[in-house]
Amino acid sequence: NGAAFYYDYRDKQLRGKIADAIFGIQDAVINAPKSRIWGLEGEVTINPVIGLTITGGASGLGEGTARMLAANGAKVVIADIAEDKGRALAKSLGASGHFVSLDVTSEENWIAAIQETVTKFGAIHVLVNSAGIGLSKTVEEIELAEWRKVHAIDLDGVFLGCKHGVKEIKKHVGVY
Repeated sequence: NGAAFYYDYRDKQLRGKIADAIFGIQDAVINAPKSRIWGLEGEVTINPVIGLTITGGASGLGEGTARMLAANGAKVVIADIAEDKGRALAKSLGASGHFVSLDVTSEENWIAAIQETVTKFGAIHVLVNSAGIGLSKTVEEIELAEWRKVHAIDLDGVFLGCKHGVKEIKKHVGVY
C-alpha cells in the first residue's frame, strides 16, 4: 500500500509572521487565496509461490501476513517458539502451511528452519522477520537482562534471519 499527496494551500488561513513598520515582526493569520490537492494511491500484491518463511508467524503481524499470503497462493512456513499456536495456524492453512519451531536468537535454529523450509517446499524465496517483543516498563524499571533479551530477539534475530535466509534465497532467484 502506498499513497502520495501534494497539498497546495491557498484559500486557507495559516499562522505566520508579518513585518509591521511600528511593531516589527508579529504573529498573524495569513490568508492563502486558493488550495489544491493532488494525489495518487497504489497497492502492489506480491504472490510468492513457494518457500515463504515468517518468523513470529504464530500471532500478530506474522499471523496476518501468513494468512494473507497463503490465501494468495504462497506456500508458508510459520516459524515461532509458540509451538501450539504455530502448529494450529499451519494446520488451518492446509497444504499451503507448515510449522517449524524457531528461537530466532539461535543460529543453529535458523540453519535448521531454513533447511526444513527448503526440504518441505524445494526453495525459499521470501523471509519475513516479524518476531519481536517489547517491554511495557519505564527505563528505570527495566533490568539489563530484559533489555538484552529484547535486543537478542528484535535485532540479533533479524540479523541471523537475513544472514542465513539471503544465502538460501540467492540460490533460487528466478527459480519458480
